[in-house]
Amino acid sequence: MNMLQRRLEDPEVLVRLNAFFLSYFGWVAFGVLYGVIGRWSVDLTPQFLRLPLTSRDLIVGLVEFTKGVPPLHALFTVVYYLGFAGSIALIVAYLLLYLRDLEASDRLLARYLMAYASRARYT
Repeated sequence: MNMLQRRLEDPEVLVRLNAFFLSYFGWVAFGVLYGVIGRWSVDLTPQFLRLPLTSRDLIVGLVEFTKGVPPLHALFTVVYYLGFAGSIALIVAYLLLYLRDLEASDRLLARYLMAYASRARYT
């Protein structure tokens, strides 16, 4: 516990933790704002439907079924946000609070930001 307290008082670790928090909450804000700005997005559905073992009927049917059952839709939404956030949080905590690997955490943050940017560009 003493090691954790020292890491949480380390300015270099705190800067990186804050960067991850800001990047994640920026992603959540984008998800919320997408309802407004989504009309300018690019639809890549036809490209995905060219993949093997996919069909428009299957995908549309699954999405409509999920949205038609509000508790199921809410569950999947919560699982997405918590699962996504949880995977980030566990890796960040391991790198910064346990290993104190600042270089690896910087690379990870850069990769997350690139992934967010590419997702924002193509959604």
